[in-house]
Amino acid sequence: MSRNLLIWVVALSVWASSVWAAGPGDGTPDTAAKGKPLQLLERVLGLDEQQVSELKGLLETRQAAIAETQAAVNGLKSELKSVLQDAEADPVVVGGLVLDIRDTALENRAHQAEFLEAFNALLRPGQHARIEQVRKISAATKAAEVMSQLRLLR
Repeated sequence: MSRNLLIWVVALSVWASSVWAAGPGDGTPDTAAKGKPLQLLERVLGLDEQQVSELKGLLETRQAAIAETQAAVNGLKSELKSVLQDAEADPVVVGGLVLDIRDTALENRAHQAEFLEAFNALLRPGQHARIEQVRKISAATKAAEVMSQLRLLR
């Protein structure tokens, strides 16, 4: 089984290398990941200009929502800090603030879920298949690292 996994990882790595090499720039994943993640995504998934534009809008919307949520969390944390400075802080108030902080922070999960739903909606079927390939590459790479650390691969 480990031999098949290794063959599969190598095959997917070759495929990924060919995708990176097919795009503009020097084709290295490091360069794309550091300075131009959208260009890398565009090449790997084969996004058109309209999809890239929509993706940029989705990313900006998500970032604004997360920033707003974080500002609310920070405000609640400041309020909690002030309440806790009082030696006779009401435990009900403290508990309520802690729950409010947790609930507000959980809103970011909802923002991410909305983003992923909208992102998946803008993709074509072939692009969904490429995302699955990338997920498999990621899982196989992690498995290969663990197997290598355990000296299961030769």
